[in-house]
Amino acid sequence: MKRPRVLPYLQVVTEGDSIHLHGRPDEVWSATGKSVDDLLRLLPLLDGTRTVPEAAHAAAVAPELAEQIVAYLKELGLVAESPEIPEPVVEALRSAPFRSQLNYLAMHANNDPVLGASRLVSAHVLLLGNADWMPELATALRAIGVGEITHVDEHGGRIPDSAALAIVSEGAGGPSVFRRAAEALDASKTPWLRLSICSDNISVGPIFIPGETACYACYEARYLTNVSDPEHQIPLYRHHRASGYGHAGDSFAGAKYIAVGMASLAVLKYLTRIMPCEFVAHEYTLNLNSLGSELRPLLKVPTCTRCVAERRPVERLTTYREGVGLDGDRAPRAD
Repeated sequence: MKRPRVLPYLQVVTEGDSIHLHGRPDEVWSATGKSVDDLLRLLPLLDGTRTVPEAAHAAAVAPELAEQIVAYLKELGLVAESPEIPEPVVEALRSAPFRSQLNYLAMHANNDPVLGASRLVSAHVLLLGNADWMPELATALRAIGVGEITHVDEHGGRIPDSAALAIVSEGAGGPSVFRRAAEALDASKTPWLRLSICSDNISVGPIFIPGETACYACYEARYLTNVSDPEHQIPLYRHHRASGYGHAGDSFAGAKYIAVGMASLAVLKYLTRIMPCEFVAHEYTLNLNSLGSELRPLLKVPTCTRCVAERRPVERLTTYREGVGLDGDRAPRAD
């Protein structure tokens, strides 16, 4: 095996010359032999980023013994082989910031965690907006392994075509930043994540995918349709959008750390593509006072001129009247 990967486990228990790997609640794997101590040193290094000789050297185990251990684990069905990925990406995945992400992905992913992590390392993420939590957001994205991060000013900044995802933050500029960003990102076909802190509420999502999901115009239309006090809230929202006023400064000071953490989780799930990403076409909201949370789907508005009507085929409307006479004969049809 070029780069073997042990199946994810939570805990290792040793009993004499036996070793038990406890995985998910209903999974326990056991191995026996005289080389339990060597196996304990070798196991953490069989993570899909090292060849067997490299893992043997790092664990101070003889290469021949390491090959035998890997072959034995393979017979037990405990080892899989990771796909070929570029060497610079492999080097990055071995570093400390990415190891915790590999462990997390291994426990929760439906596919190879190394492949998912390599997508994260190779990804370019844009940060749009002037929210005061931009430094914390950039730090969180680096911590989960995002390879390249670019901050674009919301006023006149050029949108690079190479970005895999953009995060648009409301900040002090209010909801107007989302409209401007939506136009630019839709034009470049760049998926983007909406991030907002408004007084007592944190909102993460939806992730908009141009040409696939509902657009931001649909989001605004559905938001204004469902406000609890439309007579007052709709004019207030439109005023804030037009004036560039935002509520981020009125919120709990620690709210930005919660929002940034949720946004980085959305990025991790979306970019790795090895686990479901609930933020695609869904908005997650958290009320900081009640701690109530909700994950709401965003459906396309049938009359939306941006993402529905432009793609709808031209319809022909034919009207006619067809009646039945008193004698039971069909009346002639009139087009």
